[in-house]
Amino acid sequence: MEERMIKRDESREVKLTERGGETDAVDALAPEETVREEPAEEAVVSLPDDYDEDLVGLTPTQLKEELERRERAKKAADAEYARLLSEGEARLGEGDYRGAEAFFLQASVYRDDPRAEEGVWAARTENYTSSACFFQKGVAQKFAEASEGARESLLGRMRESLKEELAECEREAEPIRARVEEGMQSRRGAFRANRRYYLVRFLAVLGCLAAFAVGCGVSAFFIPRTLSSAPVVLAAVFGGLSFAVLCVLVYFSRKLYVAVRLCSDNEKLSSTEEGTRLKELDARASALRTVLGDA
Repeated sequence: MEERMIKRDESREVKLTERGGETDAVDALAPEETVREEPAEEAVVSLPDDYDEDLVGLTPTQLKEELERRERAKKAADAEYARLLSEGEARLGEGDYRGAEAFFLQASVYRDDPRAEEGVWAARTENYTSSACFFQKGVAQKFAEASEGARESLLGRMRESLKEELAECEREAEPIRARVEEGMQSRRGAFRANRRYYLVRFLAVLGCLAAFAVGCGVSAFFIPRTLSSAPVVLAAVFGGLSFAVLCVLVYFSRKLYVAVRLCSDNEKLSSTEEGTRLKELDARASALRTVLGDA
């Protein structure tokens, strides 16, 4: 690019600019135009709801084949779902509840359909006649997390029977709870006294062991520092006493361990037969409240 200045008249000049063989003439005194670049606008692209990245870049032939393959797979899945659902309903009608549950669970893998989920709970409750499956906390929690349709379908048939079962658990547990708490209270004093008895003796024997060990150590310290045989005799006596007291300490430590364990077990419901039954009833009632939505 070459620029030259030529005089147009006495007061003005013309600027010649050569670019690629072409010449531009511009008034030298005219203000230069400022080229402003407009800010680039951001392009926002909205993708359709059925956008599939796996289909991007396919040729028309490949796209057609892929869509046909997907359609065939969908029809096969629908047919398998219908077969599993039909088989589950047939097993349910025959009273084969375990087999029906298996088929309904397989059907729910193919499609998220309320019918399969309802079939699972129908099988688990033996066609809405048994609440035994809900006595397990994990099963009750799964039902609480089920779809609203499945929950309403089952509760519409079993709500009253489940409430009666819950009331029966509470009635049976009430007198057992009173007897269990009374028994725990009556044993609590004796067990605590027994624990305190062995704790005091354990600490006393531990103190004696510490004193004898110190005496043995002090006596041994003076053995090389004196010609008397007294430190030797004392070290031997204290050593023997320490060993004897150590044996007694082991005995009391075992007794104390048993006493502490008895106190701890007394506070557990499973420590007695009635307590175990009460624990089962409480767990059953808690699970039923979860199923009914009262927990």
